[in-house]
Amino acid sequence: MTHILYLLRHAKSAWDQPLPDHDRPLAARGIRDATEAGKLLARQGWQPDLVLCSTAVRTRQTWQLATEAGATAGEVRYSEEIYEAYTDELLDLVQQTPEEFGSLMLIGHGPGLPDLADLLGTRPEPRDAWARMDRKYPTSGLAVLRIHGPWADAESADLVAFEVPRG
Repeated sequence: MTHILYLLRHAKSAWDQPLPDHDRPLAARGIRDATEAGKLLARQGWQPDLVLCSTAVRTRQTWQLATEAGATAGEVRYSEEIYEAYTDELLDLVQQTPEEFGSLMLIGHGPGLPDLADLLGTRPEPRDAWARMDRKYPTSGLAVLRIHGPWADAESADLVAFEVPRG
């Protein structure tokens, strides 16, 4: 049994208004990048069975724009737990995923998502994708990981792809 885990960092947020961090919207570049992320997901046929999205405005906007550009998912849930989550908390969410879901997407923030990809990922191939992710896991970065075995046992994964959609 294998599962696919998508880790999508929210697109670029705006800093031009004095808002609480949770309430910051996407910047113009973020809007373009989130749209490109949706096109990429659709083009690659990457359709998660379950999306767990942070409740922050910028993550919700990232997913909304991605779906408007063609991304789809079986089910979408918004989770306060993802906002400001540490790696171990994100791993707990992955390990608690019901087996009925063959693929899961987390839409969240740095450094949690990049650190989770690093924690789970084994390093053999693809070397170029690892090199790009090691250099930087920027906003709108998407890691695609293959987990062998049940969600509850997820402790390592193979990196399938790392993409940074830009609009």
